[in-house]
Amino acid sequence: MYKKAKGFVTFLLFLFALNNLKGEEENLKLRRSLLSWHQTAGLTTWTLWLATNLVGEKAYKTMYRKSDEFARYILITNPQYSNDPFYFLAIQPPDKKSIAANYLLLKDPEKNLPLYLALKQSEEYEARKYGSTHAMLARATFISYVLTASFAFSAPPGIQFQDRGGIDSIFFHKSMIPIHLASMVYLAKLSNDVEHRKGAAREMKNTGWVGFTALSIALITITF
Repeated sequence: MYKKAKGFVTFLLFLFALNNLKGEEENLKLRRSLLSWHQTAGLTTWTLWLATNLVGEKAYKTMYRKSDEFARYILITNPQYSNDPFYFLAIQPPDKKSIAANYLLLKDPEKNLPLYLALKQSEEYEARKYGSTHAMLARATFISYVLTASFAFSAPPGIQFQDRGGIDSIFFHKSMIPIHLASMVYLAKLSNDVEHRKGAAREMKNTGWVGFTALSIALITITF
């Protein structure tokens, strides 16, 4: 009786171990598949992020203050201001260095001060070119980034081996996560600030390159 019971227990343990092995095999297959998608999506995100930054650089060079655009129209409709060379400089299509609003104020401070203050109170910034393309690429990059992260976080854990210590490619790959993740979150915030806050566009440009550099390091260390 004892031998039969022992044999039955051994058989149950064998079935349990076999079932676990099958479960581990399925988990490893799922992990391999998700991590493969993670790598592919990561390359897509890297490409989109680079394109976003490059187009963003072009858009940044065409940034201007809307107050200068409005002041420029007022100057054009008031040719009596055209008594010095700076007038023709002020009525040029505005960029970051435009002097239209300040010139309008200086030409007739008493008359134009209220208008100048009203323009500056509700100051807005805009890119003359590439702005819509940059915004479209930024949205695509964000979506691709979220998908890339979801593939990694959804993957089942791998087989745990004894920790050998030291620094390897996985360490560098994971150590870059806080940097490019924080950059992506901050870029999303800056996208709402860039039209209304001076300097937000420059912050966005710099943050975009910091995040892209961190993502590049993460991609290189895990690929090569």
